[in-house]
Amino acid sequence: MSFSEETHPSAGCDTNLSLGAARPKYCAQCGAVWLPDWNSCPLCSAQPTPRSVQYSGIGAALSLYFTLLALSIIGIVAIGSGARLVQTEFALLGLQAIIIVVWCAVSWRLALPALTARVHPGWFLAAAGLALCTFGVAAGFLTFLHRASNIPLLHYAAPILRAGYGWSTVVLTVAVMPAVFEELAFRGVILTSLTRVMGSTEAGVVSAFMFMVLHLSVPSFPHLLLMGLALAYIRLKSGSVLPGMLLHFTHNLLCVVAEHRVGPHFFL
Repeated sequence: MSFSEETHPSAGCDTNLSLGAARPKYCAQCGAVWLPDWNSCPLCSAQPTPRSVQYSGIGAALSLYFTLLALSIIGIVAIGSGARLVQTEFALLGLQAIIIVVWCAVSWRLALPALTARVHPGWFLAAAGLALCTFGVAAGFLTFLHRASNIPLLHYAAPILRAGYGWSTVVLTVAVMPAVFEELAFRGVILTSLTRVMGSTEAGVVSAFMFMVLHLSVPSFPHLLLMGLALAYIRLKSGSVLPGMLLHFTHNLLCVVAEHRVGPHFFL
């Protein structure tokens, strides 16, 4: 899997190949529609982004990441200390959503282009196909670990249902909220800021590792890394976070459906 490569002097401008030849391209720096006769974005060239602004964007993105990582650590410590699992996770999900929305509002120049860019419908089909692949790899790998090392399989829906909540709550908290808010954070703010100071490929790989570590689940690290790479790839190629949201949602929903319809041992 390879990400887009820069082919013109403006390091902040997106010249990625589109899925459809007629799909408009956009400058990754300012969001302007990319005209066919441009070799570099004249808006960005006329007003180059100072290094101080570039690195302030990186600082904001890293601050967001370490805030979310701290939330994950707090959740693990709280649950390990006897806090109720489901209620603690719900509280952290809500707090995470608030933090990400506020961060995106403050750093709107980073998040807005990826939210408003026009995207070819084919990328949504590609996202659904990638979700099938990431789900298959995740389920197969975790089942292999369970059979080889007796590592417990993951249960997503069961704890929520046992706590008295319904399936709408399961879908909302397991599939919808992570898909929307994690994509806004990682592929909206963090990945966009990383592309300002490094190449697209490097930014995609770094953001995927950051996404993997955030979940603090060592058995899940391989498939989380794969998923992070897939999400970064489709974000960089399509220019939008929306196909990645669909990929993320579909992957998580498939986990819930498989657990409900077949049981947690569906690959055994």
